[in-house]
Amino acid sequence: MSTKKHGVIENICVISTGGTFEKSYDPLLEGFVISPESAVPKILSHSNVFHLDFRSSIGKDSLDMSEEDREELLRNLDEWGFKRYVIVHGTSRIVETARFLSRYDTGKVIIVTGAMKPYRYCATEAAFNLGCAVGYCSSMKEGIWITMNGKLFTPDNCLKNPETGIFEELIS
Repeated sequence: MSTKKHGVIENICVISTGGTFEKSYDPLLEGFVISPESAVPKILSHSNVFHLDFRSSIGKDSLDMSEEDREELLRNLDEWGFKRYVIVHGTSRIVETARFLSRYDTGKVIIVTGAMKPYRYCATEAAFNLGCAVGYCSSMKEGIWITMNGKLFTPDNCLKNPETGIFEELIS
C-alpha cells in the first residue's frame, strides 16, 4: 500500500531496465537475451518484501542504451510520482546512467544496482545487490548512488574495473 504525502508517493518503486540481472539463455538465438519476465518480483516475494512497487522500463542490455532511453527513464521517474527509486540496470553502462541522472535535480533518492551474472543462473549476487539497494534507498537522503557488492558509490567516484568486474572508487 502506498501512502501519499504532499502528492508524492512515499514508498519505494523498483524499476527494472534490463541488463545482465534480467538475462536468460535463448536456445533458438544461441545467446543471452533480456527475459520478458523480470526476476525482481520473484526476488522480492521470496524475501517476503511485499510493500514495494515494481515497474519495467526500457528492457535493454545497458550496452544498447541510448541517451533517449536515459531521457525516458528520467521522465518515468518524474511521472510515476515516487520519492524513492531502486533502478536495476546493466553493469556495463550503470555509471553513465547514474551520472546522467545526477545532472538533474530530481529531489528523489535513486539507488542504481545490477548484477554481473544473470539472476536465473546465480541468484545470490543479484538478490544481494537488490537487497542492499532497497536498504540504502530506504535510509538515504535525496541524491543518486550506485550500489554493487555491498558498497555504496557516488556516480562521479565509481568505476567498473575491467579486469576484475568489481566496482571501485576512483583513486584521487
